[in-house]
Amino acid sequence: MSRLRGYLSTTRSVVCIPRPRRIDEFRNPLEFLNGIHDAVEAHGIHFMSTGNIHGNITTHTVCIGAPSGDPTRKGFLIDSPVFNPLFQSANILSQNTIPTRKSLPQDYIDDLESFYYIIAWVSMAYKAPGKIIPTKRFPRVLACWAAEPDTREAALNKETLLRSDGFDCRVPGTALFDVPGLPACVIFEALLGLIHLVLRHLYAEKWANWDVRTQTYTGKLASPKKVYATILDYLRRAAYAMSTSVEPAPGMEAHGEDGEGGEMWWDKLFTET
Repeated sequence: MSRLRGYLSTTRSVVCIPRPRRIDEFRNPLEFLNGIHDAVEAHGIHFMSTGNIHGNITTHTVCIGAPSGDPTRKGFLIDSPVFNPLFQSANILSQNTIPTRKSLPQDYIDDLESFYYIIAWVSMAYKAPGKIIPTKRFPRVLACWAAEPDTREAALNKETLLRSDGFDCRVPGTALFDVPGLPACVIFEALLGLIHLVLRHLYAEKWANWDVRTQTYTGKLASPKKVYATILDYLRRAAYAMSTSVEPAPGMEAHGEDGEGGEMWWDKLFTET
């Protein structure tokens, strides 16, 4: 699958008022969430129209701003020759560090997993915009990834995280997350929990339908359009909760059901595009 086609290059000057910033140069948590939302939305539009993925989603390639200067758009994607294994998916990291192990073709879900790690990194490692907490205070899993992001252990750790219940650590209630009337860490924890449910289901689904002999998927996979719509909805709900200082509900509970007769939310991902 092709990647990186159609994205702005870091080797070119991007005209933007104000000049775009890296996603980890956000001014406040709401700006960060809006930037991630717009970048995911742009990624989905590009993938659905071209079939091309990005393949290098990191804090260097997700930017805040807009090439057109449109004040309503907060985030977009650029290309970069630099790869950061800290944000690579379990599948891609496994290909690079455990070459003898079975792996899956790279696709858009690997990029969405990278967005997930960016959200986790910023919400757990930053105490304020542009300020990272001391390394010794990192949650254990982030400390391991930050110290050795391109190792076999990191790949296996990410795979275990995807197959299990996600991060087993809490988002710290630091200065970054002080929102009047509601700790923003509650919002980020709910958001991470919901995105993890999506990724866990998609990860298991791909492995269950992958035929090693023919190197093809033999079963029905989730609709990419519905996957993007689901994640974008969660990001919008999180941003709304952040902007209004209300509990991230309804729909932000990380319980895996949509509340309609017990139907699991992912059942809707298999329907028509």
